[in-house]
Amino acid sequence: MKRLPLVIILLALSLTGIFPAQAQGEITVTQDSYLTSFPTQVKFTLEARSSSDIVRITLVYQLAGEAAVNTAYPEFQPSKEITTEYVWNTKKSYVPPGVEVEYYWRIEDAAGHTLKTPPKSFVYADTRYTWQQLSRGKLVLSWYRGSQDFGQALLDAAAKGLEQIDRDTGIKVERTVKIFIYGSQTDLLGALEPRHSEWTGGVSFSEMGIILLDISEGRLSWGKRALVHELTHVAVHQATDNPYGEVPRWLNEGLAMYMEGDLESPYASALNQAIKENRLFSLRSLSSYPGDPRQVTLYYAESYSVVKYLIDDFGREKMAQLMAAFKEGTTQETALTQVLGLSTDGLDAQWRQSLGAKAKASPGPTRSATPAPTVPAGGVAPGSRQGPVVLLCLFLPIIGGGLLAVALGAGALYFSRRKA
Repeated sequence: MKRLPLVIILLALSLTGIFPAQAQGEITVTQDSYLTSFPTQVKFTLEARSSSDIVRITLVYQLAGEAAVNTAYPEFQPSKEITTEYVWNTKKSYVPPGVEVEYYWRIEDAAGHTLKTPPKSFVYADTRYTWQQLSRGKLVLSWYRGSQDFGQALLDAAAKGLEQIDRDTGIKVERTVKIFIYGSQTDLLGALEPRHSEWTGGVSFSEMGIILLDISEGRLSWGKRALVHELTHVAVHQATDNPYGEVPRWLNEGLAMYMEGDLESPYASALNQAIKENRLFSLRSLSSYPGDPRQVTLYYAESYSVVKYLIDDFGREKMAQLMAAFKEGTTQETALTQVLGLSTDGLDAQWRQSLGAKAKASPGPTRSATPAPTVPAGGVAPGSRQGPVVLLCLFLPIIGGGLLAVALGAGALYFSRRKA
């Protein structure tokens, strides 16, 4: 048998990938790493070499659930061998715990060669605590203070909430929801942006499927309601997310209140008093959150009442059709007309009639004049995070007969702790 020339054998091995290709001018990465330090920063480190000077390096990263892609350009001295790092300031550009981050590097040299590294991903975890974890289906619940029974009770409440959401609206959660239970309000605030108020009992990041709550074993009853409320917001977002518009706020908040269970006494009292005094807000006016804290209780009570009317009178099928219409980016007026055969004013009139209220609406709630902010990128240049601002849920502080303290900050709505 004839022997093949050595050069032919070597060429064949190279083509099959047994020997790595080492073409002249190839860019090689010798280190690609990251180091997280919640809640302050993530440090990315890159080492690379090439036969020509490396002249441009770009870090591209994205948070799970966000459409925005972030770019950063770390400083370095052009050379054939470089070491550089980029520090992502997550205090300035807030990132919640539990979010998954994916990133890659793009490296260019003076000879025109370009290398894009394989994408890497990591979870930006709050490593300050030793977490316990339970999961069921799409739910992952983490806590660090409290017994196993405590965590199980919260997971059971969340699972039961999802069943009710499906039963009443047809909404099914398709993506993982991460729930983090902090053992005190101080601990929770330490995981949030500094601008959160002392009344904050929790927040939800619907696009990312992340919920943060302050629940202790002594406040388990309140915690179950709060958890289901926030979980409803995440479920509604998953079911209706689209690039054109959002679900009407009264519907989103009303569903969250409805899934909690029976309307609590302060809300029921506010609703009954408004009916008696002919002070109900119009359905159209409920498209905006009130800027007057004294109107917040009635706002939430009315939102609950309208949703209860829809579910009781039109049923699961129509509610599911409404969600599907909003998923397509349909406006409120068009969705109500197509699905229910009612205009916004028509629904308003029928809802009022069901309550025994007068047909004429009072003026709507005073609207907040605070504009919605753009979340800054924190040192990223020239790109920035331009994704939609996350809607944060509000639970009202109800203490004795005092006024409500409500934080309506920069287009984000925070919910406050209530007595269990």
